[in-house]
Amino acid sequence: MVTVAPALEQYRIPANVVDCGVLPTSESHHQKFQLIIAALESGKHVKMKALGSSMLPSIWPGDIVLIESAGSEQFEVGDIVVIRNSAGLLIHRLIARAAWLTSRGDAMPQADPPVRPGDVLGKVTKVYRGMREIRIRRQLSPVHRLAALLLCHSQLLLNLTLRAANFWNRRADAAGEVEEISASE
Repeated sequence: MVTVAPALEQYRIPANVVDCGVLPTSESHHQKFQLIIAALESGKHVKMKALGSSMLPSIWPGDIVLIESAGSEQFEVGDIVVIRNSAGLLIHRLIARAAWLTSRGDAMPQADPPVRPGDVLGKVTKVYRGMREIRIRRQLSPVHRLAALLLCHSQLLLNLTLRAANFWNRRADAAGEVEEISASE
């Protein structure tokens, strides 16, 4: 497990970062967002638990994601990036790159509003599901693309999928897996 840098030790808190662009609704959420932003802006890596369903099937609720700080010139179309926007923080796939950057969740029907390159704080370089590292692909396979399309357009299928994920995540949490935000250089 990556440790928290000494300057950030006071902010060691459980990870509950919403990846669907939800405003930080409490002081606790605000501190979490500020911790992540500060760590990435200072060139550190952040490991945190992902929530939300917008990146299914690439990232599941409960997956641990490793985010590396990176300059906007290092982002390529297909990278999964962390974006600071008016709604908070967002983890989505970069789908277009010009003067502004456009992203979209794999299981979302439409693209997010374009953002400035400076609003992209880092990119997801590793995803851990349970005790396994999941390979990150820049492009979804046909099977994953079909799954994302079905999840995007079927609320029933999405609900069943999330219930199954919740069941497995509770089992993993009981086994004592990583549940904290951490930052390192």
